[in-house]
Amino acid sequence: QPKKSIMISQEYEALLQSALEDQSQHYEGEISRLRSELASSNMQQQHQHTQVSDRESREIHALQKDSERLKHDVDRLSSALLE
Repeated sequence: QPKKSIMISQEYEALLQSALEDQSQHYEGEISRLRSELASSNMQQQHQHTQVSDRESREIHALQKDSERLKHDVDRLSSALLE
């Protein structure tokens, strides 16, 4: 019974970590996409540079914070499941 419980716990941890890593990769992809859009926009629209870059910079910052939070959650949950 304890062996089965350990196996279930390990499987749950693996699934959880996989899901959190998928989310982290998604946000990292979004950050890259927004950075590319920002660079392109800066080259194409110097005139509107300030408005566009401020908005996109806020989006990038928010996604970076989300990505860091998800990485922290993966570490914290992995540690908790191993205890």
